[in-house]
Amino acid sequence: MDLDRGQFQFFEPPEHEIKHINNLFRSNYGSCTPDPELISKSLDSLALTEREIQRTSDDIHRLESQLACLKAEKRGLEWRAARYRSLLAPIRSLPPKIITLIFESFCSEAATFTETLWSPPAQLSHVCSGWRELVRGTPILWSSIHIEDAVLYHPSEKVISMLTTHIHLSRQTPLNLSISMSGPGAVDHEDTARLILQMLFGESRRWREVHLDLHEFFYDDLDDLRGNLPLLQVLYINDWDNVPDLHAFEIAENLRGVYLSYAAADLGLPWSQITEFSIGSASASEALEGLSMATEAREVTLYRTNLDYLPDEFPIVHNLNSLSIIVDRWDPDFQQFFDWLTLPNLTSLSITGAEESPPRAFTDIYDDTFPSFIARSSCTITSLSLIDLPLTDSAAIVLLSALPSHFPNNPRAKCRNPSFPKHHPHQRLLQLAHYRTPQRALRPTFSLYATPTSTFSRPLRPCDVSC
Repeated sequence: MDLDRGQFQFFEPPEHEIKHINNLFRSNYGSCTPDPELISKSLDSLALTEREIQRTSDDIHRLESQLACLKAEKRGLEWRAARYRSLLAPIRSLPPKIITLIFESFCSEAATFTETLWSPPAQLSHVCSGWRELVRGTPILWSSIHIEDAVLYHPSEKVISMLTTHIHLSRQTPLNLSISMSGPGAVDHEDTARLILQMLFGESRRWREVHLDLHEFFYDDLDDLRGNLPLLQVLYINDWDNVPDLHAFEIAENLRGVYLSYAAADLGLPWSQITEFSIGSASASEALEGLSMATEAREVTLYRTNLDYLPDEFPIVHNLNSLSIIVDRWDPDFQQFFDWLTLPNLTSLSITGAEESPPRAFTDIYDDTFPSFIARSSCTITSLSLIDLPLTDSAAIVLLSALPSHFPNNPRAKCRNPSFPKHHPHQRLLQLAHYRTPQRALRPTFSLYATPTSTFSRPLRPCDVSC
């Protein structure tokens, strides 16, 4: 009899034996009429059958053991075949310069010294001796380090060894560092934290981009950095305002980008060199004070500024070209900045809702603050972005209508649906795109095309309005 579509077979006894057994069951044999001869024959048949069962089981175990051995042998052969294929893999024919570029892409994220110790170049060096030699001979792969005080809960010997390897193998390559030693781990393991900082501070002449978030009792250790930062280009300092008169970074001839949390006053920096300036989580007064200090900054970001403390003197005149204002739900009214600033050289303006807490509503969006700012500054904005803001179409148009260089007063200007993209090759294009709207459904994109007879002070770049 076949079972499961013939995959398994049940072998029946011979027909005469089946009939004999069935006749025995149909007989009147019972406990009250014992048949000694029948009992004896049944016992013999049972013993014989059980021996056959045992023999069959033994054969099954033997065959299963052979099958397991064959499977293990197959796995070993597959392992060998995979290794031989690897020896013939195309990547082994790539020149070292190409492989190095691939390694640089893999190691684009810094080695992390946090709750987890992770070093991309160390992982690559474990693949084979050729990769190990190439990785250890490429200093740039070891030159980015991100370290937090959570690493102090690892055995100090392991951390110091891994950090020493990165410092040694990076040789003289400029370093990109992110150092956060402001949490409880830095307090609980101050000695180890100071040792790590001393190792990194000792390489200050190689610093190129540095993020610092230090507990206040570490700031005295920064004094030795003064005058030893010849390569420093970008500096991030978080929560430093509890430390008065910080002048460690005052001499840094290549410093161009500064990104601060909280105040900028009393921070010694080569302010006349700074071309990119960002300040966040500060009061409006502190943010504008920092802007006044960065007189040569051309790209400025004001991030989640607190509007509780307003500046005493305004408007501030500045020659920046690009301004980004990032607002959150607690202080969403970005238009107040246009009362405080006069920016005659402004060409790019971006107003964005903070990703983690975007604003939900605005007040006074329809007042004349922005038009007054444009008139007072006499600037020509050629790039405008309004992103993740709860603006209605009408509110966006109020802002856009203050930009006369974008919208010429010409009756031949036309508003068309983008599904009809044909227009004169010399027309300027302004796109208003609603990418997402928190409080209502998506709205269609539309485009404004100005005819060639319209007059513009300069060609327009695409202008995105994302609500």
